[in-house]
Amino acid sequence: MCRESYAEIAARVVLIVALCAMSWAFGGVEPIAKLWLARLVGLAAVLVLLARPSLSLGSRALPAVWLVLLAAVGIGFLQLAPLDTGVVETISPHSIALRSELGVDVKDTSTLTIAEPETRRDLSLLLLGVAAFCIASQVFQSVASQLFLCFSVAINGAALSIWGLIQQVNHRNDLLPGIPCEVNSIIFSTYVNHSSAAGFLNMCLGAAVGLLLWRYRWSPNNDTQTLPASKIVGDFFRSLTPILLLLIGITTLLLAALCLSLSRGGCLATVISFVAVTLLVMRRKSKSVGFNTTVIGGAIGVAALIWLGFAGPLANRYTSVVSNDGTVNDNRIDHWADGFRAAENFLRVGSGLGTYSSAYLTVEQNDNPHWFRHAHNQYLEALVDAGVPGLLLLLASIGLVVFAAWHLSTQREVGVHSWFGIGAIFVICSQATHAVTDFGLYLPANMLLCAVMGGAVSGTAATTGKSWLLRMPMFLSRPVVWNIAIFGGCVFAMNHFRGAEASARTLVETGLEMRTVNRDSVEETEAALMLLRQASANDSANADVHFRIARQLLLQYQARAFEVLRNNDGLARSDAELWNRASAEQLHATLVSLPEEDKSRQVSALMTEPAVKESLVAARQRLLIARRFNPFRPRTHVYLAILAPLFNESDLPHLDRADLLSQTDAEANFDCGLLHLRANRTTRAIASWKRCLAFSRDYADLILSIGSTRLDDEVLANDVMPEDPVLLLRVAESKHRISSESRLARLLATRVLTMENKRTPQESDYYRGRAATLLGEETLAAEHFGNAVRLSPNQSEWRYRYANALNNSGQLAEAEKQLQWCLGVYPGNAKFKRLMQTVKTRSEASEL
Repeated sequence: MCRESYAEIAARVVLIVALCAMSWAFGGVEPIAKLWLARLVGLAAVLVLLARPSLSLGSRALPAVWLVLLAAVGIGFLQLAPLDTGVVETISPHSIALRSELGVDVKDTSTLTIAEPETRRDLSLLLLGVAAFCIASQVFQSVASQLFLCFSVAINGAALSIWGLIQQVNHRNDLLPGIPCEVNSIIFSTYVNHSSAAGFLNMCLGAAVGLLLWRYRWSPNNDTQTLPASKIVGDFFRSLTPILLLLIGITTLLLAALCLSLSRGGCLATVISFVAVTLLVMRRKSKSVGFNTTVIGGAIGVAALIWLGFAGPLANRYTSVVSNDGTVNDNRIDHWADGFRAAENFLRVGSGLGTYSSAYLTVEQNDNPHWFRHAHNQYLEALVDAGVPGLLLLLASIGLVVFAAWHLSTQREVGVHSWFGIGAIFVICSQATHAVTDFGLYLPANMLLCAVMGGAVSGTAATTGKSWLLRMPMFLSRPVVWNIAIFGGCVFAMNHFRGAEASARTLVETGLEMRTVNRDSVEETEAALMLLRQASANDSANADVHFRIARQLLLQYQARAFEVLRNNDGLARSDAELWNRASAEQLHATLVSLPEEDKSRQVSALMTEPAVKESLVAARQRLLIARRFNPFRPRTHVYLAILAPLFNESDLPHLDRADLLSQTDAEANFDCGLLHLRANRTTRAIASWKRCLAFSRDYADLILSIGSTRLDDEVLANDVMPEDPVLLLRVAESKHRISSESRLARLLATRVLTMENKRTPQESDYYRGRAATLLGEETLAAEHFGNAVRLSPNQSEWRYRYANALNNSGQLAEAEKQLQWCLGVYPGNAKFKRLMQTVKTRSEASEL
């Protein structure tokens, strides 16, 4: 075998290692994983350049879909290209207007994208996906290479499935053994997002389907007679070889894992893909029984899950889409309306690859309790990010790959590859369907596997077919030129991810909570600043790094001011109080409370101090840079508002921008409310804090503590607190424990009792019962708890509260009856026993 052939084999191995490794690296979402992905794809590109002369020097058939994908890459580079401001305003006027609204100077808006770092990141990922597609279309054209690819993918998917099944039974919060998930999400296997895991497993299942068909040596057949069931079953059992048993096991594991992933979109995609492939199988009229094995595997997998006790969770998940009144319970559907409103502003060239999460914020109208980084609809996201041209290119690439797979599946002259074509149809159909409700292909692992499978089928079809839809014109078929360009794209991506990885590592090393209570020394702050400035030099467009430098500079000022206050404090105040008084936030509070003339004198004096000149002035400069690169981060505007009085500016424009962008950012909303309150803008403060509490209950105690200094209890209970009975009751019960006469507790309980509850009837009665208990209305509490228990009889805690209310209202016989039920289920519960003893003692006393 010649040296070039070894290079081609090595390129295949590198791609397969990359796509398998990314799936175990949590989908490849971490910067270090993306950097290694760029290195591996770049290595594969070099190996292709070193492969056979037919690959590198001579002309040969290349897939026509290459041109479509390269056009998509071209859109990304166009969005990043520095253009004249007038050109940008002509092509994409809304991008200019939007960034101007967020405080970015028009002279700095010389690109079409509204957030350059995000576009550079997504363009780098797109380049790697296109490179993998093009490389795979050249090195996976033989049957042996396709078998190698499919077996590797299917076995890797089975391994992921095994871990996912074990995880759901014994390690519900571990992405890998000993590695917990720190994100509040439904996880499955090594994926933080269970739907993304389902997308990857669907592609593995497509590979397994193709292998099942290969196992039976699928070939065109003119026999149109339908085989009897007995013949099919007999053929099946006679052909139970070790390879077939392995494939049945893999199929069973994959289908079981897909069901247990609880991804409704992923399972729907599986069903639709099976229907599509079944129709194709029926069209072929083959005597093979290979495809029927997938049905058997599926039945075994689902039966195993039911046997293991997962029937309840599966039923609850898949029936939760539609409520009892027929309405659809899915925030994604409501959110799509916001996405389409954003798309209307960027139809020509898009807002920029990767900028969807920023583009929709300013037009959001639906009251969703989530921030959407992705649209959960890849077609809608493509329309927003890349405009109509981008969406058309996406649809064209899908269509051309499907046509290539159809060609391999149906043409007699390529019958030896037909099993691979049908497996590819399953893969493409599942991803195209799942893309309607999710964003799995934005994960590097999923993107790479889809690109490799699509590239392999497109390259094989281009070699065996004559249609212009399959192969590009021969005068363009110069592989060496294209491969050099592919390697150049890998270098671009590698450089970007190298800087991003270094920045991410530095941010971890200088980890800083936004609301830190640590009193870092000046030396510690200086060391952190040195690392961050080095990261900024390597990744100058990283808005997060610039913001973190600004935050460290604010801490530097605070540390210096703290030392001065402690050395000159004559009131023996605590270090914690002095630390808070030294903050930039306290400086803002002092300045906004001064009359204009006094404020001007104070600012002039402050500007002569070294700590202000070296720290706060530099912090503002970094914040302005961060805003220029990404003006859609609300905290950037919050910190500019904190520093605004020091520079004789109003903080209101900055806070208006933060309010516009911080719909679901609890911390930014809290900060906005605090700054508004200190400036005596109580109406704005109330609105910001109410929005903060709507998305995070963790700020309730802090808001009530600070708010009580300027707002009365009635305003706090009725205006600041959101329509959240769980939060209202938690706070009310906490205040009641401290003081049974707490006015705030009574106001909150009254609100729960009278509010229109949007929860289920039993939950509404349960919450009203708790509220009535706080108000001392035990008879009313017993009535509500009784209604709740009748609707949900298995809730022991509800029965306990019901029994307690019955006891307090004198209904002792019914209370004893409810407690007997509770103790029958939990005989060792000490709380239940104590109440039962109290009820019996009162009953005996009443009889005497």
